[in-house]
Amino acid sequence: MLKITRKNTLLLGTLILTASGIICRILGFLYRIFLSRRIGAEAFGIYQLATPLYALMLSLGAGGMQTVLSRFVASYLAKKDSRRAKICLAAGCGIVVILSFSASIFLFFSADFIGTRLLFEPRTILLLRILSLGILPSGIHNCLSAWYLGQNQTALPSFCQLLEQFVRMGASYLAWLFCLSTSLPSAAVAAFGTAAGELFSCLFLMACLSVSHSRSPQKYRPISVFFKEKTLWYDTFRELAVLNLPLTLNRILLNVLHSIESALLPGCLVTSGLSRKAALSQYGILTGMALPMIFFPSAITHAVSVMLLPGVAKQQADGTPEQISDTIRYTISFCVLLGTSAVFAFFFFGPWLGRFLFQNEEVGVFLRILSFLSPFLYLETTLGSILNGLGKTSLVFFQNLAGDVIRILAILFLVPVFGIRGYLYGILASELTIMTMALLFLHRESANGFAVH
Repeated sequence: MLKITRKNTLLLGTLILTASGIICRILGFLYRIFLSRRIGAEAFGIYQLATPLYALMLSLGAGGMQTVLSRFVASYLAKKDSRRAKICLAAGCGIVVILSFSASIFLFFSADFIGTRLLFEPRTILLLRILSLGILPSGIHNCLSAWYLGQNQTALPSFCQLLEQFVRMGASYLAWLFCLSTSLPSAAVAAFGTAAGELFSCLFLMACLSVSHSRSPQKYRPISVFFKEKTLWYDTFRELAVLNLPLTLNRILLNVLHSIESALLPGCLVTSGLSRKAALSQYGILTGMALPMIFFPSAITHAVSVMLLPGVAKQQADGTPEQISDTIRYTISFCVLLGTSAVFAFFFFGPWLGRFLFQNEEVGVFLRILSFLSPFLYLETTLGSILNGLGKTSLVFFQNLAGDVIRILAILFLVPVFGIRGYLYGILASELTIMTMALLFLHRESANGFAVH
């Protein structure tokens, strides 16, 4: 009989998430190909204008709760305290429901102002209202996923992710058929698919958790003993808030700055000499076609990062700095190898991929330029997860702040002169900054034995 170790669990979970991520990325590309050929680059650009505002509302509602819950569940289960882990889940879900519902209402009723006054694109108003319907389901889905991921149970969240992608594609196709016979903007197709996918994944995980709870021999319901254990609940809320606050601020600021980027970039492209339609088309090609291609191999690094967070949290709780150092070293080596392979693949095959998948020559041009970013993009994801696993959420916040400011400065000062290439230079500079800060901190912490501060 094989001995199940934490290393084997991490490897198995990573393989499951990787396989699921790769399949979802393939389905996602088929979905993007469908959208690019049915709604066009300009409509794609309009949808990409709305998504940062949707992401901002998601961060206001769910914040970093998935990351925090995953870490706490892993830590308490490592200490054989399943009761406290369940209380963390219940408390986290309660917080997320209140905040997500408020964010959803706000986005729905302020869509007109946001679309016309902030994004300067009235065609995003309907998209924002449709997307607002997916905020609450997304928040609950993230909390429930954290419960399984914190236990290194990756099969169910992975299966849910696959089903969500199929639902998104099917809902978008139905929305496209509906748009053919109405005057609704074609960009609404993508927004409807996103909201439908989030709703399905939420209901699916809720049903799975309900079934598993009904079969469990321990029928413990945290809310039923709230008034008997007020101190325990208050301590849980406080612990969640301490780690969740910097993560939430990080994601809010990140998405605020992304929203600023999405609003500024088309305008600065117009300043560089493009028409409004050409600027939206180029923005849609870059953010909706080329960048997702570059991030395709990150399905692997994302799976690694998701499993790293609870794994590193356990290693820190157990007081095993040697294992943490090995994890960091292997992770960096793997990401550098993957990134180097991606550079060669996208540089030499980028033009062919652009023509074959999207029937667009400009996609290939962007892929060649963006290929050199691959090692830094993949490494940033995994290093950030390690830092979160060590509880250094504030550091991740300041790293992302520095990177986002660099990109906005590039939009303001480089894009009007160099066009879209100026934005790509800004992305490179921001990724180098974030990666350097993370490596320097981890090097210092390794000398201190990764002690809990």
